[in-house]
Amino acid sequence: MVNCPSSEGGQLAMTRQAEITCCLFIHAIASCHRRLAGHAKWFQLQEGFMDYKTIFIVDPIRSERIPLAKFLSEEIFTIMTFISPNNCFKKPELIHCDLMVFVPRKEKNEIKHLLNTKKKFRQIPLIFLLTEDFPDINLAEITANGFSNVYKAANNEKVREIMLGLLAEEGMPPRTEIPHPVPITQEVRDAISQGTE
Repeated sequence: MVNCPSSEGGQLAMTRQAEITCCLFIHAIASCHRRLAGHAKWFQLQEGFMDYKTIFIVDPIRSERIPLAKFLSEEIFTIMTFISPNNCFKKPELIHCDLMVFVPRKEKNEIKHLLNTKKKFRQIPLIFLLTEDFPDINLAEITANGFSNVYKAANNEKVREIMLGLLAEEGMPPRTEIPHPVPITQEVRDAISQGTE
């Protein structure tokens, strides 16, 4: 039970506080609605613009693998990282790969390890990120082993350029800003700013 103030001034103050609280509550609900509407609009845009894509990064060195994944990250891409190509396709029915970035390393992640890949997965576009261990790669030899769509990149920027050329030929989807559906009074804005201080 809440004891209401008996004085008229106290009742007015409480009514005003209740009004602000109600406005804040409406603001919170409207924010959720706006986000859901934004996601719905985003998914509709995606359906008409391009399919969601999954990229595999294969590199045994974690300190190199994770920064590359962050660098290539985009809202429309799922980035998955692996230590070895043998781990990539253990459950192909659950995860579909649209592009593989392979970082060759001596004795850990060499070209010969790719030859164990099943033929049906050799059709996936493959980008080789050149390293000190492998400053160059003969793509003709890779193609001769059944990999039909291969590229090489000297740095992360080139990997990203090739990736976008393959998976987002028409460019990235635009980011849309959706206005808030409920106008907020200055008093409520002040109450919000005081609550965050």
